[in-house]
Amino acid sequence: SRSRRLAEAILLWELWGRPVSSSRATHLLAVLRRRQSSQSERSERGTTLLLFPAGILVLMMLSAIAVDLSHVHLARRALVRAASQAADDGAGAISEESLRNNGVARIDPARASQIIRYELAVADLPGKITDGPHIEFTPDGQHINVTVDLEVAPIFGKAVRGADGTDRIHVSVSSRVLATS
Repeated sequence: SRSRRLAEAILLWELWGRPVSSSRATHLLAVLRRRQSSQSERSERGTTLLLFPAGILVLMMLSAIAVDLSHVHLARRALVRAASQAADDGAGAISEESLRNNGVARIDPARASQIIRYELAVADLPGKITDGPHIEFTPDGQHINVTVDLEVAPIFGKAVRGADGTDRIHVSVSSRVLATS
C-alpha cells in the first residue's frame, strides 16, 4: 500500500511538475480514474447504436420465417380437413344395386369419385391443387383412399433471395363405409 502511494505520488509529480501531498495525490488520482472510465463509456456508446438495427433485422427475419411456417402448417390442416370431408362424403355414396342384390353396403366408385372431385374443387384452400385427387377403392368396396397435393406460396419467402417460391403439401386420407345391413 505504501509503495503504491509512493508510485502514485511520483506519477503525479511528473504530471504536475512539482511535489504533491498524499491527500492531494489521492484526490487527483480519483479524478483521473473517473475521467478514464467516462471516456471508455463514451467510446462504447456507438456500438449499441450499430447493434440495434442488426438485432431488429434478425428479429424481422425470424418473424418472417415463423409466419411462413405457420402459413404452410395452416394450409396443411385445411387440406387434410377438406380431403377428409371429401373422402367421408365419398364413402357415403353407397351403391344401391349392391345393397339391394347382396344386402352389403359398398361404395359406388363413380358417384364417390364425382363427389370427391367436386368437394375438393370448391374447397376454400390457401393454394392450388397440383396433383390429384387420386382416388382408390379397396376390392371389397368398403374403403376409399384419397391422395392430393397442394402448392402453397409463402408470404415472406418470396422476398428471400434464392427461395424457389412454393411449398408442396402431400396429403393422403382414407375413409370407410360404416353402414352395414
